[in-house]
Amino acid sequence: MITLIVNPIAGSGRSKKVANCISERLRGKNLPFRLWETKSPGGAAALAQKASASYAPGDFLLSVGGDGTFLEVLQGAFGSGLPIAAIPAGTGNDFLKSLKIPGDPLQALEHILNAGVRRIDIGVINGTLFANECGAGFDVAVLDYARPVKKYLRGLLPYLWGVLQAIFRYRCLPMEIEADGKPVFSGSCLVVSVANGRYIGGGIPISPAADLQSGKLELIVLRSCSRLRMIRYLPGLLSGKILRFQDTVVHCRADRVTVRPIGGIESLRVNIDGEIHPLSHCEFSLHPASQPLHM
Repeated sequence: MITLIVNPIAGSGRSKKVANCISERLRGKNLPFRLWETKSPGGAAALAQKASASYAPGDFLLSVGGDGTFLEVLQGAFGSGLPIAAIPAGTGNDFLKSLKIPGDPLQALEHILNAGVRRIDIGVINGTLFANECGAGFDVAVLDYARPVKKYLRGLLPYLWGVLQAIFRYRCLPMEIEADGKPVFSGSCLVVSVANGRYIGGGIPISPAADLQSGKLELIVLRSCSRLRMIRYLPGLLSGKILRFQDTVVHCRADRVTVRPIGGIESLRVNIDGEIHPLSHCEFSLHPASQPLHM
């Protein structure tokens, strides 16, 4: 049995249309399925937990929405052993790019139906699961500026608008960062990213060396720099060359990462797979090879 968990408002309503196409294709293949729609925030997690309570070999969950829907499905199914998969139907679909899922929903379905089940790493921040990436600093400002235009644009375009706005408006934050108990950075910081997947912001490869089966978190820190240098770095960031900026970037792999604001700042606004949360500090760890996934 395939259980479709659909966020009908993801992608400005696109996910509901995608779910209808997927359902029609599954009927044509005579594959058993059921479609459950979320009714409120957190609904996808509750539905995934319900499906995980009783399942047979060969069953799997199919998230239809964006990265937020997938994360909720993961949180609901985690630890049950029930495999999950995802059809891209949100705005950015960044985690699905790391899975190399085709952008076209019907092609994505064919890919999933023919794929084997493999286990991937899952991140943890302050006891909460994340699949893709957590960040503080510039990328949160980008999300703030991108959000109003998501209803008009899809893919990378809302985030490019957010990047351009943030370049001229964002002020860097002082942070103290440790990896596996050792200090790696202290000072004014443009971006700190702790990643499991590679992409943020509709396809920006913030951690191009990330591997979902590496058993390690990827830590990327961009030191504070001038707006002119930020503009100069933008093409390299968009093309996956961020690790070449050795005069500005701190990069390492770790089992655990700690991020704290300093300089009198009491909390950070942290992006957790596209959703922003205020946190006094961040403690990151990893569950290696913990989630079965069709990929």
